[in-house]
Amino acid sequence: MLKQKQLDYESENCAPFPDFMTLSVAESTIIRRRLFERIGIDASLERQEIGKLFSMSFREIDKSIPIENGPFLYDRVVGYCGYDPVVVFVNFYEFDSLDLISLRNLSCILNDIWHPGAEDMDIFDWTFSWVVQVNHGEVLQAFRAES
Repeated sequence: MLKQKQLDYESENCAPFPDFMTLSVAESTIIRRRLFERIGIDASLERQEIGKLFSMSFREIDKSIPIENGPFLYDRVVGYCGYDPVVVFVNFYEFDSLDLISLRNLSCILNDIWHPGAEDMDIFDWTFSWVVQVNHGEVLQAFRAES
């Protein structure tokens, strides 16, 4: 998904997009299964059911998302998970195409790539122990996997 966001960003900003890597469908499937297993969601359920279960697990951590780019997202993710994850997975839709990007870079371009009212963006790391969601309703939500 970031590939399309990159094209839009570069044409609108006349600036290079930060480095990122898009995972293959097979890699995304493996990561999705590991995440869902860790957070207790049955990956064999229909996508709509998974979406409902997934969204019911979140709790609000910030009521609004500033319109300017900057350290907001980085600070909230680090504050929530308790460490700097450095590189994070990014999901825009049903975990079928995941991207890897630096959390700092993602925070700097957040408002250039995320469209409030239209999409959710899920962020997590290799521990699969937490997910932070930039919600379409402009609310920052998160949840932790049960230990």
